[in-house]
Amino acid sequence: MDQVDEVIVDLLEVDGRLTHHEIARRVGLSRSAAAVRVQRLIASGQVVVRGVVHPAVIGRGTLAYVGMTVDRPAARVAAEIARRDDVPFLS
Repeated sequence: MDQVDEVIVDLLEVDGRLTHHEIARRVGLSRSAAAVRVQRLIASGQVVVRGVVHPAVIGRGTLAYVGMTVDRPAARVAAEIARRDDVPFLS
């Protein structure tokens, strides 16, 4: 990853919905060159795309993404969390 890629990653960390055109404008590349770089970063795993439903779509005022690392079987932990009324989705 070079300095331009680092700037692209920084931009996407602030706003993951930036278009290739906007990324290109901000880093001084053509749109197609920016698209190639973004796709390469995604393919390498250095950029990961995650989609999240807007909380209002599921009737919630707020929504949180929580990641956990556990030192016992994850299925048992997930089953306990899934029993909560305030957990609409678990994977």
